Amino acid sequence: MSSSEYKPIFNRRYLYWLMWFVAIAIVLLSATGREKPQPLDQIVFQANPPHYLLPLTTDRVLVRIPIPTSPALSETALAQQNALVDALGQRILQKDLQDWLQKQSSDFYLERFQTHLVINLVFQNIPETQSLSAFWALLTQPPETDWQQLQMRALAQARLTLQGAESKLLSAAANWLSTQPSTSAIAPELYQQVLADSQGRYHLSGNFQGKRTSDAFVSKQLSTSERPTAANLTLEGYQSEFFHLKAWPLRPAHQVEDWVMGRLAALYLQEWINSQSGEFRLLWQPSESVGYLMIYQSASNADALTNFARVDINTIMPLVTPSLETAKANLAATLEQQTSSELGMLAWLDLMTRFNWPPDAYQTALSSLQQADINTLHNWMLDNLSNDHLLNLSLRPY
Repeated sequence: MSSSEYKPIFNRRYLYWLMWFVAIAIVLLSATGREKPQPLDQIVFQANPPHYLLPLTTDRVLVRIPIPTSPALSETALAQQNALVDALGQRILQKDLQDWLQKQSSDFYLERFQTHLVINLVFQNIPETQSLSAFWALLTQPPETDWQQLQMRALAQARLTLQGAESKLLSAAANWLSTQPSTSAIAPELYQQVLADSQGRYHLSGNFQGKRTSDAFVSKQLSTSERPTAANLTLEGYQSEFFHLKAWPLRPAHQVEDWVMGRLAALYLQEWINSQSGEFRLLWQPSESVGYLMIYQSASNADALTNFARVDINTIMPLVTPSLETAKANLAATLEQQTSSELGMLAWLDLMTRFNWPPDAYQTALSSLQQADINTLHNWMLDNLSNDHLLNLSLRPY
C-alpha cells in the first residue's frame, strides 16, 4: 500500500491571515471592553459669555436659554407666565428680530414648564457669540403692544386653567410659598426684569469640530429668598371631597448635591406614601426662587384625613429606612436616563444653566447619590422639611 502524501493542516497563507484576524479581534475586544465616556462627561464651560457646550452627533446646532418664572400653580403666577409667553411671542415676530433670524438662517421656538420657559434657537452652524449677544440685547427690549389687553387675556386664560378643588388647593399653597408681590400684571419693566434675572446664560449643543477645554468656572449672582414661616390654613370650596396638604419651601438648588438630596427625599417619601392607605399625591419641584415639596391626601370624609394631618415628618424616617435603597435605585435610573437620549441631556443642561452648576455636575450627582445614607438624608430632611416652615392646609366642602 502506497503511503499518502503529507499535507499540513495549516499552510503559511492560512496562518498569515489567521495572525491578522487575531490581532484585529484583540483590538476590537479591548476597545469594546473599555468603559466609554458618557456624553455628559464632555460638557465644557465657556466664560465669555457664560455658557455650556455639549458635543452631540446631530445635523444642527441648538442654543437653549432658560428663563426663570415663579412656579405657575397660582392664578397670579400662571397669569404672569401666560403674559410673558404672549409678550415673547409678539416680540420675536417684530421686524428687528425677524431680520436677525433670517440673517442667521435660524429658527426660534419657545418651551414652557411650570417653573421656567426655554428659548430655543436652531442653527445650521455654530453661531458667533457676538451674534447671540446681539439677539439677547434685542429680545430684552419689550415688544410694542397693548399691555392692558395682554394682561387681561393672560388672566382670563389662567382662570380657565385653574378650576377644580385641586387647583384651588395648590393655588393657596403657591400663594403661601411666593416671595413675589401678589399681582398678575406684567408691564414692560417686569418683562425686562424677568429676562434680566436669567442673566442671558445659555447652553449650546451640536456637532463641534476639535477638542474644547473648560474655562475656569464663573458663578453668577445667586438669589436668596426668605422661606415662609409655618402656617395652618383652612379653605372651603364647592367640592364633595375633603383635602389636606402639607407643603415645605425648598431653597434654590445652587449645589448639585442639594438637588440630589431633594430628589432623593421626594422618592423616599413616595415610598412611604405607597405604604399608606388612601389617595395621596406628592409634588416636588426645584426652582430658582423658592421650590417646594408637597404631599396631599383626599378623602370622602374629614376623619379619614386626621392621621395624615397629625403626621410629623420626623416620625416617618424610622418607619421607612428599608426604602432608602429603593429610592436610590430609582434616582440612579433617572440619572442614567439623562444620558440615554438627547432630550434627557438637554434637560440636564437646562438644570445646570438654571442653577449655575459647574461642568462636572453630572459626575458629582452620581457620586453624591452613591454616598448618600440614612443619616445624610435624615439631616437634609430635618433642615429642609422643618416644622418651622410647614404649611398645613385643609380644604373642606361648603
